[in-house]
Amino acid sequence: MIRFFDTSVVPSNKLFSRTRLLYVLLSIAGLAAVVIYFGYTHSDQNFHFSAHKIQKTIHTAEQSIQDELKEIVGLDAEQAFDFFNQKKQDLESRGLSYFMYKDEELVSWSSNSVPQASFIPELAKSGPCILLPNGWYQILKISEGGKEVFGAFLIKNEYLYENKYLVNEFHPCFKLSRSPEIVFTDVKGSHPIETSTGEVLFYIVDEKESEKSPLEGLYVLLMILVSSYFLVRYLFKALYTRSTSWWMLISAISLILLLRIITLWLGYPFGIDDSPIFDSLVYENSIVYPSLADLVINSYILLLCAFGFKEWLKRGDIKVSRPVVALLALVFFFFARALDVLFQDLIQGSAIGFNISNFFDLDFYSVCGIFSMSALLIAMLFLAQVIARLISEAGYSQRTKIIGSVVLGLIVIVINDFYGVVDMVKVLWPWGILVYLLLTKNIRVNGPRLVYVLGAIVLLSFYASHIFEKHVVKRDRQKLELIAERLMEGQDEVAEFLFEDMRERMENDSLLKEVASRDPFDEERMLSQLRQDYFNGYWSKYDIGFEIIDSLELEENKYEDIRDSVDMGFYRVTQSEIGLNYILKYELPYSKKLLVLFELNIIPEELGFPELLIEGGSVAGERLSRYSFAQYYKNELVDFYGDFDFRLTKPINEKEGSRYFEERGYWHFPFDRGEDTYIISTPRKTFIDRLTT
Repeated sequence: MIRFFDTSVVPSNKLFSRTRLLYVLLSIAGLAAVVIYFGYTHSDQNFHFSAHKIQKTIHTAEQSIQDELKEIVGLDAEQAFDFFNQKKQDLESRGLSYFMYKDEELVSWSSNSVPQASFIPELAKSGPCILLPNGWYQILKISEGGKEVFGAFLIKNEYLYENKYLVNEFHPCFKLSRSPEIVFTDVKGSHPIETSTGEVLFYIVDEKESEKSPLEGLYVLLMILVSSYFLVRYLFKALYTRSTSWWMLISAISLILLLRIITLWLGYPFGIDDSPIFDSLVYENSIVYPSLADLVINSYILLLCAFGFKEWLKRGDIKVSRPVVALLALVFFFFARALDVLFQDLIQGSAIGFNISNFFDLDFYSVCGIFSMSALLIAMLFLAQVIARLISEAGYSQRTKIIGSVVLGLIVIVINDFYGVVDMVKVLWPWGILVYLLLTKNIRVNGPRLVYVLGAIVLLSFYASHIFEKHVVKRDRQKLELIAERLMEGQDEVAEFLFEDMRERMENDSLLKEVASRDPFDEERMLSQLRQDYFNGYWSKYDIGFEIIDSLELEENKYEDIRDSVDMGFYRVTQSEIGLNYILKYELPYSKKLLVLFELNIIPEELGFPELLIEGGSVAGERLSRYSFAQYYKNELVDFYGDFDFRLTKPINEKEGSRYFEERGYWHFPFDRGEDTYIISTPRKTFIDRLTT
């Protein structure tokens, strides 16, 4: 192993045998190159280039559609089918589909992959761009001799639920490296996409969250770590060749920490913090570690400083007084307690998954989190080695060491008990490390060092596994409670805000009024219109139904939350026995009212769990398919989803004073809504299970 601060003369051909200024300059140059490249790829110019590419591709597709529409409109239905079959592969590669209508009936079509094709003539009345269940389409039309032919250009796939087969992305013909969001309204930072005639089709938004990959900040992070290594090494060596005094050590560490605090205060240049790994939403806001990347960097720098301290102590016969040894021991235990708090917050309070089911299944954030925890634990081991060495060289007798260790352990237990910490593993792990190092002094000095190192690793691994097991299980229980509480409340503040934002547009929508007023009422057509123009995206977590009533029925109706004095209203249903979440009241002619009924689709068939109203919380964006769900009506099982085999009758929670219970390897969290009881369940895994299954 290469010594960190070795100043002796060594062969010049040994890699990194000496710290050269060249290494420092090269690491800074590499970091600057990565930062500049990162800043360019995330610049506004790059976004506008994508917008220009989208518009140019759309104009090219428009010209092709117009030319082919002129050819298709002169054909009859059979000839059109032959034409479509001949050009099927070519049309699919260009994202084009054609539909021929005669007397408002679909008589010929080129593709079966476009949903709700029979509604295209009416949906196109909303404008040249429509949103269907599988994506965004540009629509062009030509009419001749009682026939209408529509050309549909698939711009971007957009599904209610994504998986590895259904991906929200632009059609391959656009050849885009980024996939901006499409919106109908002009919002801040949006860019209009126009037709060849100058009509606005839609707007695109540089939605950073949808396009960013956590790996794009990895190169910046690696270069920062490499630069930190050379800079810290160069600084320590430059100072230690002048003096090995305590003040020189304190000055070196203080200078490093000061430089790091300055970078945290000033932030990162060139938009580096646009990367997800530098995003403050990845970890709870903090001045010390505002992002996961900052946590990794800080942990690594502390590791380097701790190692430098340990190596500095080896450089000579440095005598340390007993009070200083006692002070260092107190600092060591203080940092151990700080690490406990940090690890608890990191596992329970951050958006990092830590879903340890297999090492190769760990996501990027979890790997970074584990790296940070490992660096901090190794830094603690280095500090423990320093303290153990100082105690051994302080001239204490073996009896004094034993008595002192016992007394120190008791003091640690009493202090932690005063602050309510009763977990003995969390309380005594730093004490155990110190005692182990004192007991293995002969092995550490005379060998075999492998046994000494493995023993220390086993102790640290035991503590780490205990922390993971305890806090991951606690976090899983908290998630169950969070999901259940949100479902019991039935309130969705995001949905209420979205409705207020589009209320005026709905009230003035003549096409919506025309579809809603048809007699007989076409429920499928109305649902299609609402999904296209209003209730898409976030609203996909709700199933939508309809009911038409008059004013008299409204007074006698079970929906007592609705006020008849408002023309249009969006109301939360407080009667849990109804099973609905929200109702939209829409005024129709002849004193009729259209009630649009919203019910949270907790168990979407074949699609798995949605995000269950968890917006911006600790489970946002996380796949919830590992949860099982059951619904009991009057204590009888009526529906279930997931891997757990639920009982036919409602189980009884025998654990008094607890809202959850354990059964057959699962944690279960029940809650009631009227005569229905819902149970959300998740597997209860031990740490060994998480590593081996």
